[in-house]
Amino acid sequence: MIDTNAIRCKILDLAIQGCLNDASAEDASLLVEQLSDKKEELIKAKIIGKEKPYTDVTDEEKLFEIPNNWVWVRLGQICAQVTDGTHKTPKYQENGIPFLSVKNISSGVFDLSDIKYISPEEHTELIKRCKPELNDVLVCRIGTLGKAIKVNIDFDFSIFVSLGLIKPVIEDLSDYIVSVINSGYGTDWIRDNKAGGAMHTYKINLGSLRMLPIPLPPLSEQLIICVKLDMNFDYLFRSSYMPV
Repeated sequence: MIDTNAIRCKILDLAIQGCLNDASAEDASLLVEQLSDKKEELIKAKIIGKEKPYTDVTDEEKLFEIPNNWVWVRLGQICAQVTDGTHKTPKYQENGIPFLSVKNISSGVFDLSDIKYISPEEHTELIKRCKPELNDVLVCRIGTLGKAIKVNIDFDFSIFVSLGLIKPVIEDLSDYIVSVINSGYGTDWIRDNKAGGAMHTYKINLGSLRMLPIPLPPLSEQLIICVKLDMNFDYLFRSSYMPV
């Protein structure tokens, strides 16, 4: 049987190393400057809080070569927010606002076959700190680690502490961020930086997640990469189920 998960990780690794597309004339450092300016605007508007400066990605953290027009950045540098869901178990009810946890995304897609619900009033309180929205990124951060998906469901919901919420500075970054986290590189990084063990459940702390080194291409290349990934995965899964 074809190990589609291993092949998927390999394809993602090739993508985030710049092997699936030709380098453009753009320079990703310009994108980083634009994202930094956008974050400053959000800070001045008091939409997000001010952060401490991020340290540069060290040579030891750069585990592979990237094209000359790409740059290494920290995940937190290109995000408006990296947070998690409520740490307090809410009061569940038979219907209302969906309340999601790791089990609802750990398969790599939204699984809404078994969800809990909370009241609209409690949801209103929870989203003051953590508000999942369309095109954000969710990541499993407790128990099951590292699985990331883009929010493609357009309705209100809240999340539990087991899920991390990543809000890129601009929506167009979401697909590429998901690709990095779900790659073999991302999986290995989370394994090496997880906390817990022994008598405690493994987790990836938010402070660590913000420090994840991202090999960042110019935005136009990111979009091309994600299109090619969709094409490769579509072919992979169609081929894996074809009769021999």
